[in-house]
Amino acid sequence: MYKRILVPLDGSQRAECVLPHVEALGRHRPEKGQRQPAIILLRIVEPNMRKLLLDPTAALRSAPPVDNDKLDKAREHLVAVRDRLKAQGLSVEAHLMQGSVLRGIIGAIDEFEIDLVVFSSQGVTGVREALFGSVSSGLLATVHRATLMVVPPHSTAQQPESRNIVVPLDGSAFAERILPHTELVARAYDATITLVRVVNLRFDTDVTVLDKPAADAEPVHADTLFSKLERSHNAQYLREARTYLDRWEKQLSQKGLRVKSMLLHGPVIAAITHAATVADADLVTMTSHGRSGLGRVLYGGVAAGVLQALARPLLIVHPTADD
Repeated sequence: MYKRILVPLDGSQRAECVLPHVEALGRHRPEKGQRQPAIILLRIVEPNMRKLLLDPTAALRSAPPVDNDKLDKAREHLVAVRDRLKAQGLSVEAHLMQGSVLRGIIGAIDEFEIDLVVFSSQGVTGVREALFGSVSSGLLATVHRATLMVVPPHSTAQQPESRNIVVPLDGSAFAERILPHTELVARAYDATITLVRVVNLRFDTDVTVLDKPAADAEPVHADTLFSKLERSHNAQYLREARTYLDRWEKQLSQKGLRVKSMLLHGPVIAAITHAATVADADLVTMTSHGRSGLGRVLYGGVAAGVLQALARPLLIVHPTADD
């Protein structure tokens, strides 16, 4: 399981929506010989921007000013969260820093040797919400660690279950690097995994679940040589996609996991959203990049699009060529 989990907080209840997920991961019984995951709480207090605006040269003369009251309140909040988690038998550290939130989080990831970052996709309301949202976007784009992004629930009564996990795959080795992470989380939560493969041979705008033989799923074409070749190619592509899912379903099932699969046709983001809804997913896990080149960029956009479309936690892994 994850050894060191970083949890950036900003003092808001919306940012703290991640804590039930952190508690669940922290309570997971490690394998024999492994230590309990260490939870690193991080609060970063940014400079007083109003003072900098009134005196733009202040930052050149000394460190940007931070109100002592703001620091004291941040420290008090951080200690309270730490003590609350420690009371549950979790291994917790708390660190208070000053400066840029994004740079501070990225620096802490290396300093504390973090292998999972858990944060809310939104902070408090108003301008702070926009700022915290930009921090989330920045982390998604720059952090090369596993990241669990949690969308704040509409009700504080909502608690994470993570009993159903949806895993989009695109057939590439890069996308498959999410599977070890998914396996770990599935074991921690005793969850069912649904593997999802999306194809869009005709660039349709509607989503269709292809749960019948691939040949029957193709539309009727005019009986020309071109249409016969197209129909044959599409049918073969769909069969290969189904075979791919069946292979991974069998491999993961042999490890004692509960696994299902879905083959869908349609726009990628809409199809993944549909699969998560049908599976009643508590968590979606995926890599931020699929293939190389343009496909890699597009797949990164898929991760961001899924997060925006689904009010569900999203576990993202950023694989590199060296992984």
